[in-house]
Amino acid sequence: MKEEEQVGKDRPTVAVYLCRCDGEISQHVDLEEVAERISLLPDVRVAGVHDTLCSDDGRKFMKENRGKDNSDRVIIGACSPEILDSPLTHDLIEVGVNKYLVNQVDLREQCAWVHSDKERATSKAAALTRGAIQKALKQEPLEDMIFPVIGAALIVGAREPGQAAAKRIASSGFKAYIVDDANAAVDYDVSQGTTIAGPAEGTHPPSLSDSRLEEDVTLFLRSAIETMEGGVGKWTVRVRTPEGMKCLDVGTIIMTVQPLSRASDEKKEPATAAPTDYTRRILHMLHVGRGEDMTIRRLTKRHLPDLNRGIFVLESSMGLEGAVPAIEDAISAADVSIAIMRKGTMSIPRIIARVEEYRCRGCGKCAEVCEYDAVSLVERDGGIRVAHIDASRCEGCGLCRVACCNGSMALLGYTITQLLANMMGIAEEMSV
Repeated sequence: MKEEEQVGKDRPTVAVYLCRCDGEISQHVDLEEVAERISLLPDVRVAGVHDTLCSDDGRKFMKENRGKDNSDRVIIGACSPEILDSPLTHDLIEVGVNKYLVNQVDLREQCAWVHSDKERATSKAAALTRGAIQKALKQEPLEDMIFPVIGAALIVGAREPGQAAAKRIASSGFKAYIVDDANAAVDYDVSQGTTIAGPAEGTHPPSLSDSRLEEDVTLFLRSAIETMEGGVGKWTVRVRTPEGMKCLDVGTIIMTVQPLSRASDEKKEPATAAPTDYTRRILHMLHVGRGEDMTIRRLTKRHLPDLNRGIFVLESSMGLEGAVPAIEDAISAADVSIAIMRKGTMSIPRIIARVEEYRCRGCGKCAEVCEYDAVSLVERDGGIRVAHIDASRCEGCGLCRVACCNGSMALLGYTITQLLANMMGIAEEMSV
C-alpha cells in the first residue's frame, strides 16, 4: 500500500492554514507557493490560504475547513503566537481538535518583516511550516490541568482603580481584600475608603461606604505584602499591617498600583512612568512573566484567562504607553476574576516539566535554576532523593531541562524527539 493511502487510517493527518495578514505577510512571502509545496507532503490533508485568519470570516473559514478534512493536527502560519495563538486554538477546540496538537508558525515577524528577498523569505516560510508539521506528527494529545479556585480576591493598590475592582467583586458576592503601602505622598480616609485627594479629573471612583460592600471589602492601608506562597487558584498572602501580621487566602490577584511619574527634564523631554519598586517586588513573588526591561508581557483583550493564571496586572500600573483608562482596566480584570471564582476551577495548559525519576540522581541543579520555585527534592523509598515538579507553579520555561546533566527532565509538548523532528523538517525543506 502506498504511503499516501495510509494517511487517515493508522497515521495522523495535518491541516495547514496560512494567513496573508492583509498583505503584511503575502507582499513578502508567496503563500500560494508555500501551500503548494506543503500540500505535497503525504501527511498534509489540506493547505489553505486566507486574507485574515483572525477576522470573523477567517475563523469561520478555518473551522468549516476543519469540519470537512477532519485532520487531527493543525498548523497555522500567521503572525506571532503571542498575539493569536490562544483565540485561534480555542476556535479549533470547538470543532474537536486537541489544543496540544495545534502549532502556530510565525511567518510575519520571522519571515515577512525581516527579509527583503521574496524568494528567500518564501523558502524560509516553507521550511518553518514543514518543521512544524514534522513536530506535530510526533506530538500526543494532552489535557489541561484543573485547579480549584478560592472565592476571594486580592487587590494591590487602594486608589480609584483598586476601589472599582473591589466594588465590582464585592457586589458579586465575593470577598475582596485591598492592600496598599500608602506612603507620605498619598494618604487615605480609612473610614470612607477613598483618597483624601479625591478622584482624578474626569473619573468617578465608587464609594466603599455601602454597608453591604463594607462586609465583603477589607482594607489594609499603610500595609505591605511580605510573602506570597502557593500557586494557581490558591495563594496565601502574608500582610504586615499596623496591627500586626495578617494572613489572607485568595484565588485571584489584581495589581492596580500606579507607576512612579518621572518628570520631564530641562531638555523638554516628555514625562514618563515606570513600575514602583513595590510593584516589582510583588511581581517577582508572583513570578509574572516579564522582559529584561521589567515590562509585563502585554495581554490583549483577545487573550483568555488561562494565560494569566488568575493574576491581572493593569497596564496603567506598568506605565505602558497607550494603556486603557485605569478604572476601565480594573473593572475588566474584576469581571474576569469574578467569572473564574464563580466557576470555582481554573484550567491551565499542561506545558510543564516532567521528571523521569529513573534517571534523576537528586543533584538539585534543576531546583537551583528554577525561577518559579516549582522544583523541589523529595525522598522516595530507600531515602533516594529525586526532583519533584509543582504543577501549579511551573511555567514550562525549560531551564530545569537545560541544567539537568542526566537528561531526566522533559518538557511536555517540547520533548527532544519533537524538537528534533522540527529541526529535521526544516533541514529537509531547505535541501529541496
